[in-house]
Amino acid sequence: MEENTQMNQQLILSGGIFSNLEAWETTSKDGLANKLARDEGRDVWEIEMTGGSIEENSSALDYTYQNLVEDYWPALLGAVQYYTGKITMDYVGHSNGCRVALSSLKNYQTTGKSNVAIVQNLMTGNNVNVNLQGAGGAHVVNTFVGMACPGELNEITFLSHASRASIIIPSIKAGNAAMALIGDSHIKMSAYTNRLFLVGILDPSSVFPDVVILASLFSTDDKISRNLMDFYNDLSIEENSNFSLNGLNVSKMRLYYGELPLTDHDSVVPTEDKDVILNQKNGQDWSGEIKTGPQYNHVFIKSRDYIKEKILEDLR
Repeated sequence: MEENTQMNQQLILSGGIFSNLEAWETTSKDGLANKLARDEGRDVWEIEMTGGSIEENSSALDYTYQNLVEDYWPALLGAVQYYTGKITMDYVGHSNGCRVALSSLKNYQTTGKSNVAIVQNLMTGNNVNVNLQGAGGAHVVNTFVGMACPGELNEITFLSHASRASIIIPSIKAGNAAMALIGDSHIKMSAYTNRLFLVGILDPSSVFPDVVILASLFSTDDKISRNLMDFYNDLSIEENSNFSLNGLNVSKMRLYYGELPLTDHDSVVPTEDKDVILNQKNGQDWSGEIKTGPQYNHVFIKSRDYIKEKILEDLR
């Protein structure tokens, strides 16, 4: 985690799939993290659930989506609470950083969770067990902002169209065939797209165009666990999944989705997923917006000036 200790109101930023701790920063200093700390006076904490050298080395746990929901996310938020001395914070999440947070908040927003992490007391140097605090009316998150947040992934996108393509026989899906060829426990997106290319040789027209676009968007060296990739591969293949947030109590939520021209998706997430989430509000201040254009694809939506300005407004 990275801390700006000069500010006094904490805000959590969590990157998406195939990103790392610095996903919200830019060399030109106009990233969302830069703007929030420098221009808005916010105490900005960047958390890294996936993508870092610690969690993505070959000897690290091949973590699952549920590990992120039940262990990683509560540990990171509990640590921020401990170091800042504050319980309630605002949260901005992109892609997986949004979905995991919603899944975890559904469970722990109003109850907290005990013994989520061991951190170092910076005064004594001793290790301390910390809890995720959320009970007693002091919720974990006040304002929640999500970008390109996956919900059900039931509708067609470049990812789902490629992963659902049948290879040889209808029961063999390209995504599953690609995953079967991956042996490493922590992988780049290229490991998945390269194998989609291989299995797509049997039916090039059904896979190649989508894979080319996905490979061009996810071109970084950042990794995730094989199990997490398998989770999203399965979710993209399934056409009737359900993403329930029943009982989630977040007072203010803003969601931003991208839509590529002539499509209903951002290459990975369908815009339908905005309504999947917002239709579950219970009298709370939840709303969302869709922006159309090639620049609002799944990876780069968080870097668009319009989105950054909207988020700055949401958090004021």
